Amino acid sequence: MTLPTPLRADFLTARNDAHYAAQLVAAAGVTMLEADPHFHYSSTTFAGTQLVGEALPDGRRVRLDLACLTLSVGEHDLPLQGQTMAHATDWLAQQLGRELTFAEWYMPSGPTGEYGPFTASDEALAQLAEWYVLAGRALAALTPDVGSGDPARVWPHHFDIARLYVVTADEDPEKSSSIGAGMTPGDGGIAQPYFYATPWPYPSEQATPELPVGRWNTEGWYGAVLEAGQFASESQVDTFLGRAFEQLLQSLNRE
Repeated sequence: MTLPTPLRADFLTARNDAHYAAQLVAAAGVTMLEADPHFHYSSTTFAGTQLVGEALPDGRRVRLDLACLTLSVGEHDLPLQGQTMAHATDWLAQQLGRELTFAEWYMPSGPTGEYGPFTASDEALAQLAEWYVLAGRALAALTPDVGSGDPARVWPHHFDIARLYVVTADEDPEKSSSIGAGMTPGDGGIAQPYFYATPWPYPSEQATPELPVGRWNTEGWYGAVLEAGQFASESQVDTFLGRAFEQLLQSLNRE
């Protein structure tokens, strides 16, 4: 696979449009499903180039194809390019027969969520989808001998695709230890896409041993980071995730 770099000049538009569109899939779950402690009701799996929501009571699933920004419910589709968030919300509510309830969390400001239409280009959306495809393969290949390693999910809050590996379980999730590994297409801290691995809880000694690629982040949160442009092959992503996971596991085991 050709790496999805360099980033297109309009990549940010595609990222923000898709982030807002993902809230529609999440809203279907928030509206129609019972909340669960793992937040599966509002997050999605990733298949092909699609975000796929949990099955609704009638068996249908809400899907969002990142490569073309098309929202689907069962056999009904709504291409979002040129449409507004308000129109998409009304269409989805009509399909579900219910007024939508959106989760209350921070979203990046921009015209898409406030008043404007989805304007991402086909080319930028295709590049965005390639990042999720790349991440899906890398996360599927991360199979350490520890942790439950649930399948990768896309989380609508930060719009990252990630797997959570539970190292030691406890009835109180805050007392469990785990390692999260994933990819975000960029955020307020790092503008470009990056892979990451981060532990919970943070160890008392935040070690930063040398990594074959990537770096350690210690400002705001602790973990390993591999940014777009810092690797030249998929194998380097695999190496980064494997080595970072190994180092973080050692740190957790020393606690």
